[in-house]
Amino acid sequence: MADATGILSKMGVKSVGSWAAAYAAVDTQIPYVTEGITQAYTYIENNSLDGGAGMKPHDQGVQALQGPTSHHLDYNNFGLILEAAFGAVAGGVYTFSADNLNKWLWLEFEKQVSRWRIGAAKIQKLVITGEAGGVVNLNIDWECRDVDRNATAFPAISTTGLETRVRMTDLVFRAETVASGPPGGGDEYKVNKFELEIDNALVPDDYATQTTAGDQKFPLEPIRSGFRVCTLKLGFARYAADTWHAWKDADTAIQADAVFTRGGESITLDLPELRITGGLDSTIGGPERIQNEVELRAYMPASTNPLYTGGEVRLTVV
Repeated sequence: MADATGILSKMGVKSVGSWAAAYAAVDTQIPYVTEGITQAYTYIENNSLDGGAGMKPHDQGVQALQGPTSHHLDYNNFGLILEAAFGAVAGGVYTFSADNLNKWLWLEFEKQVSRWRIGAAKIQKLVITGEAGGVVNLNIDWECRDVDRNATAFPAISTTGLETRVRMTDLVFRAETVASGPPGGGDEYKVNKFELEIDNALVPDDYATQTTAGDQKFPLEPIRSGFRVCTLKLGFARYAADTWHAWKDADTAIQADAVFTRGGESITLDLPELRITGGLDSTIGGPERIQNEVELRAYMPASTNPLYTGGEVRLTVV
């Protein structure tokens, strides 16, 4: 048995039909950088008094299985992940479903000592983020049901396509008021930071008595317990105009698109209605150039929106 090392690790995924679905062999390899899914139990202390200072052993309670994976986003290999985060896809266009995000994945990690099979899993949060001079990263928070540390060899699978990474230099970002939109030529802004966060507001912490022997330790299927929250953060390397400040002061409805293009491949993010919620203070920290950051919240657009009339975000992969 070899000592486990990260360099030999692999990640695979498989779409399944329900939260309690049995393991199905992963069939798609996903490039990834780190994994931090942790298993934790509650422990029920025994506080009965018995004439002594020593405590009696605890009882094991319910299980939580949660944590992140991080990835370099690329143009070809994240279709299953994006579908699980958004809920609906057709022809490379990912849109939000209004249900309880009925997309389930089994995950498998090659850890050499054993293969860690984790599932079913749902995506609680997805973050697309990048900074000038680097690649664009995809960070995911998972809610999972159970883990099986298995001796069976990791399946012989491969990625969907070439790992053509998305770079910040691939980005053209445009913004305009909803009243004047959609964004077009002349609406480009140079940003040195970009972060889109989608929080699906799933609650996994409801436990129940068993219907099948042993299942009382597992969380019930995570479902929405609040509104989906989508936020956008941008950084501007140079303060050169008051356009965004005026939009902040007037609580102006803004729409934006972010188009990443490399060769003949592209990822487009459409954000049809945004409102500024923070930033743009143009503070002076010394003799260096003045920079700005802005925080925005994405909302459901009106039926007459000139960019997109669906949900808060639409993502298109070509």
